[in-house]
Amino acid sequence: MDYGNYNEQNGYNNYNGSRQPYGRSGLATASLITGILSVVLGYCTGYLGILAGVVSIVLGIFSRGDAPKLSRKAIIGIVSGAVGFILGVSIIVTAMKMLTNPDFMKQYKDIIDFLNRK
Repeated sequence: MDYGNYNEQNGYNNYNGSRQPYGRSGLATASLITGILSVVLGYCTGYLGILAGVVSIVLGIFSRGDAPKLSRKAIIGIVSGAVGFILGVSIIVTAMKMLTNPDFMKQYKDIIDFLNRK
């Protein structure tokens, strides 16, 4: 039984426009999920956002397979992965600048000492 797929015998269309050919839509979905996670993790931790952003970009690019263009999920995954990557890098750079500033470290130490006086 054929269920409507194209072959030269019955004349139906082979490609359904809502799905990517060759079963690569799972990679696009994974790219979308890791891209969204990279934005959240990039804001919270920095380094995990960088890692998830790179994974999202790679999965989004590989989801294309033999298709002529990327799906919407893959494009959104790549863009959100890039945003998470950039956000993670900026959080880490900002933290490193703050930790190397002696005035900030003195204020931080004063706050910790004040809180531990109890």
